[in-house]
Amino acid sequence: MKQRIKSRKKRVIIIPLSVVLCAALMMTGLMIYGKTQMAKVPGLTFASSISCAWLYTRRRD
Repeated sequence: MKQRIKSRKKRVIIIPLSVVLCAALMMTGLMIYGKTQMAKVPGLTFASSISCAWLYTRRRD
């Protein structure tokens, strides 16, 4: 009986901990991806940014 209670307590601790860990990993990955994408912005010229915007709006048609 005590073994069953210990395993239940262990499961109650492990499941929320794993959910929090997964959420933290996802947020870290998104932050790294965002930083790399934002680092590309200063390299854009005005003409290239206009052409990208034009291509994006043309795709919706």
